[in-house]
Amino acid sequence: MRDGTVRGIGLALAVGYATLIAWLYVQQPQSAAEVTGGFSASVGSYRIDPQAFDDGVQFFGRDQFAAARTAFERADPARQDARTQFYIAYSYYRQGWGRFYQGR
Repeated sequence: MRDGTVRGIGLALAVGYATLIAWLYVQQPQSAAEVTGGFSASVGSYRIDPQAFDDGVQFFGRDQFAAARTAFERADPARQDARTQFYIAYSYYRQGWGRFYQGR
């Protein structure tokens, strides 16, 4: 191989590695599922589990918020889908609906 080719490949690998490190620093994923989900979301191929999402919506509709959150977390393990994350946050809000104090 010529020196220019080897240097070009080395430069491309170094830039790719630096990009990966910068992305990890900015995103700060907490699990391997978040890493793979973040990569697939950045290229537009991330999908949630529709059956688990539908289960979560059914639990949510019956005011079973803890079970709904479990189903939503199963549907979106990488925490990349905005609609699923909204339902998770709203289930915490609804679970405390009408409470003004911490009951015993």
